[in-house]
Amino acid sequence: MAIDVENEPFVQAVEFASQNDGNEASNWLCGRAQKIKEHLGQDSAIAIATGGVAGSIWATESNPYLNWADWVLQCSAIDIVSIHGYVGDDNSWDGIINGALEAVRGAGKLTMVEEW
Repeated sequence: MAIDVENEPFVQAVEFASQNDGNEASNWLCGRAQKIKEHLGQDSAIAIATGGVAGSIWATESNPYLNWADWVLQCSAIDIVSIHGYVGDDNSWDGIINGALEAVRGAGKLTMVEEW
């Protein structure tokens, strides 16, 4: 079981969230994840997922990275990186999934496709 921090919390604030430097967006997402974990308790088996960060706006084969931006992967309270993307063919999904798996596995997190 997992709880999304919020579904696509930065879908209307892509420029804000794409400032990949530990800005307020990363503080907000990671802070909410940490607060949820506090309420669940130390021994909870419920995971915390990202909710797709900025949704389908940036989720294309050539530019899918906000789903798994460095600041998302660096948050210790995030357990699962949710992939959101709407692409037109199966081949585009290969690039998105492979990129996500490589980045997320390297950070020791899980990946799930929530929206496609």
